[in-house]
Amino acid sequence: MSVVGFSGYVELVERLRGDRRMNPGNLQWPVIKDQELRDIVVPVGDYACDAVFIRCLLSGVVLRDVSVGYLEAIRSTLSGLELVGVDCRRGVRVSDVVLRDSVVEGVEFVDMPRFGFLVVENSVLRDVVIDGQQDDAFELIRDSVVSGVVRDVRFTENRERSQCVGLDLSEALIPGCIFNGIDMGRVKCNPVWEWMVIDDWFEVVPEVLRKAEEMKASSDKIMVEAGHSLRFDVKRDERQYGRPLDKDRGAKYLDLLDVPWVGTRERRKIHQAYADIGIIPANN
Repeated sequence: MSVVGFSGYVELVERLRGDRRMNPGNLQWPVIKDQELRDIVVPVGDYACDAVFIRCLLSGVVLRDVSVGYLEAIRSTLSGLELVGVDCRRGVRVSDVVLRDSVVEGVEFVDMPRFGFLVVENSVLRDVVIDGQQDDAFELIRDSVVSGVVRDVRFTENRERSQCVGLDLSEALIPGCIFNGIDMGRVKCNPVWEWMVIDDWFEVVPEVLRKAEEMKASSDKIMVEAGHSLRFDVKRDERQYGRPLDKDRGAKYLDLLDVPWVGTRERRKIHQAYADIGIIPANN
């Protein structure tokens, strides 16, 4: 265990090494830069302070049943992190973070930027709140479990076709989320919204486009807007897939039924269109 360059954390580490009693309320953690922190178990307590890690490597760090003001990691790699039962009064913020082989439980990620997580792999995010602010919170997430509320996150296919491989969302609510060009067969879905996942999407696309053109010819303004949205969604998905849709496209999530920029009346028209085509139940 080697930590240098800031008095507050040196004090913490030295006390841990000496197994001496510590008064968490007196500990002040400044901004921590360019450090490698390994195999640290933070004792239970209310630390009444913030912790900001910049360009750090945290490996085998355990925070369990502690209270802090705010946690932030920037351009850092977190491996073997255990963040369980932690009360972060002002939330957790990540920016350009790699998270591997870790467990994070019961926290709210605040002010999520684009690619807040560069990589999440072999990790569990349990009972968390993530607001993607209608952008890509994850450049890559795979072989992981996420439960809680994942709101307004855009998941985007990559060249390797590895986005969302082995992702378990079976206990997550995903209001406003988009899966651009991603085969939802890679994802373990929650029964609450699994009805919005359509297998063999490429087979129904011609019928969706035909319905979109029919709606665009309507004299009803909302119907016309819904038709344009249907066509836009198909083309957007195809563009991110990277080639004309085929059987390898797999299953698609019908995000138009839940995204925030589609109004209630337009959403009803889109829902009815999908039901008319026969790919979703009329009464869902």
